[in-house]
Amino acid sequence: SKVQSFTIISHSSVLRFRENRPSMREMAEELRCNYIVEGSVRRAGNRVLVTVQLIDAREDTHLWAQNYERELVDIFAIQSEIAREIADQLQATLSPKEIANIDAVPTNSIKAYDYFLQGRAILRQEGGYADPEVISPAVELLESAVNEDVDFLQAWVLLVKGYSNLFRTSDDSLKNQFLNKAQNALALAKAIDADDPWTRLAASYYQYRVERDFPAALNELTGGGALPRLAEFMQLEALISRRTDLMDRAIKLNEEALELDRGNVSIWREYAENLFMARRFKESAQAWTRAAFLEPQASDYRVRRLENDFLDSADVSFVGRLEEYDSDSGEFWLLWIQERKLGDFILEIRADKD
Repeated sequence: SKVQSFTIISHSSVLRFRENRPSMREMAEELRCNYIVEGSVRRAGNRVLVTVQLIDAREDTHLWAQNYERELVDIFAIQSEIAREIADQLQATLSPKEIANIDAVPTNSIKAYDYFLQGRAILRQEGGYADPEVISPAVELLESAVNEDVDFLQAWVLLVKGYSNLFRTSDDSLKNQFLNKAQNALALAKAIDADDPWTRLAASYYQYRVERDFPAALNELTGGGALPRLAEFMQLEALISRRTDLMDRAIKLNEEALELDRGNVSIWREYAENLFMARRFKESAQAWTRAAFLEPQASDYRVRRLENDFLDSADVSFVGRLEEYDSDSGEFWLLWIQERKLGDFILEIRADKD
């Protein structure tokens, strides 16, 4: 959030309500928020019509509404006006720094911004940073964005992340190419503003994904002062903390990130994994249940939930249920029990709980 007194729920958590929309109260309860901003954007040639309204979701009442019809080049000015008006309606006092943040323009090129939004939307898909077939078209769009505006910082930041993942997932013959591109994108981001939190995020991600230097990644991210209260920053710090044996810190960051982005299945998945590694099996099972709710087609989430139910209870009947979903998983746990002997295993689980 650009205003310290506001906690803004991530866009990805809200998108899933587009198809099956609950009531305002139900949406607010699910997102754990008090107010909802609802709007639409229609474009006709070089003009744009923006309709926006602020709703008190607890009472399902409208607090404020406004229409804006401007030239397309004024879109960032409209965003700034809307943010200021909402702050005023919610009686928030803006500091000079917050006003500057609201008024900041990410790029002077509407075309570059359009390419950026398309590329970012692709990367925000589930698995967007893990699948080269998904990353590549997103990277092409982001490259088009920086070709339109070489000083577009946030586009360079996403390119660092995209190239870093292509380096990690591509064949050996392509690794040097993507390594050079990631390094170049990071250098250009630093040249624009080395102290910007998004540049620090890019530098940290490069260390985490490419160099695999986790202490350096943590220092890049946190060594430059306070970070924005955004799920992306918390999620990256949680990943790094897990790999530097700061598991309690990683779990806490997962929980803070989920307050802002409860619909992000990747955070739920990482949270469940961290709880499992901390041997908090019951909580891990609950987290896998939530991940399965958000992504019902992923049957492995149900397998992971049952594994945690089994480890939490030492009830062998869960292994039979596991075999219904995944025979390999069920067989693994049966062999695991036999090797440890069931009585010893139950004592081990009980000792963990004590």
